[in-house]
Amino acid sequence: MDTIDPAPGVQTMEAQSDKPTPGGKRDNAMCSSYGMDYIIPLTTCFVVSEREAVVNLFCGNYIGTIDKPGFYLRNWVCVEGRKVSMAIQSLDVDNVKTADANGNPLLVSGIVSWSVVDARRAALDVADPRRFVADQAPAVLKRVVAQYPYEDDSPPGSVNVPSLRTETDVVANRLCAMLQARVDVAGVRVLSFQLNELSYAPEIAESMLKRQAADALIAARAKIVAGAVGIARDAVASEALGAMSDEERARTVRDLLIVLVGERQASPVMTVGG
Repeated sequence: MDTIDPAPGVQTMEAQSDKPTPGGKRDNAMCSSYGMDYIIPLTTCFVVSEREAVVNLFCGNYIGTIDKPGFYLRNWVCVEGRKVSMAIQSLDVDNVKTADANGNPLLVSGIVSWSVVDARRAALDVADPRRFVADQAPAVLKRVVAQYPYEDDSPPGSVNVPSLRTETDVVANRLCAMLQARVDVAGVRVLSFQLNELSYAPEIAESMLKRQAADALIAARAKIVAGAVGIARDAVASEALGAMSDEERARTVRDLLIVLVGERQASPVMTVGG
C-alpha cells in the first residue's frame, strides 16, 4: 500500500507526540493534576491509548490535555474528559455533481486523508471534527473543479491549459490547500485530497462520448493520410515508376492513395487491351 506523504510543513504523528498540544497545555501526570485531587481524594482509573488524547474540563473550563498513552488515576468530580482520536482517518466524498470551467456538468468523487493535530480545538471549537470535515470537503471539491476544464481543448501548438484529466497533481494540491484553510479551526491537518472518480453527468455523457470518438477518428485519419502520402512519395521516387509516363505515374499514385486511405478492401482490376 502506498504511503501518504504529509502536506508541506506538516510533521508526522510521531514527531507531534513529543510536543505539547498546540493551543493547550499538557496534563500527563498520572494522578493529582489539580487541586480537587487533594480536597476530595476520590480517584477513577482509566487508560489513554496510542493516537488518542483526552481534553479535560473543570467546571466547564479547559484545564489541560492528556496526550501521552498510559494508565491514569484522576478525580473526576466536576471534571469532564473528552476523548479525541489523533489517528489518520479517511473520508470518501461520493458523487458530487458540479460543473467544470466550460460549464459541462460532471460527477466527481474524492478521498480525503486527515488527522487531528490539536486536540483542544477539535474537542472545544467544533461539535464533531469528522462531521465538520465531511461538510467542508464537498463544497471545496465543487469550487476547485469549477476552476478547471474536464479536458484541454486547446488547438495543437498552443499553450496547454491544466485540466482535470491531465493535471491531477495540480488539482489535488489545490484541493488540499483550500480544504486546509477551512478546517484549521477544528485542529485538523489535511494530508491529502485526491480525485477518485471523474465523469460527465448522465445527461451529456453520450454526447461527449460521441465527441471523443469523433476526435479520435479525426486524429487516426490524419495519421493514416500522412503515412499514405509518405508511401506514395517514396513510390514516385523509386526506379519502378521512373520508366512510366507522367500520366501513368499520376494514375498509379492516385490508385495507391485510394488503397491506403480507403476503408474497404481493394479489388484488383485488370485492363485488357483490344
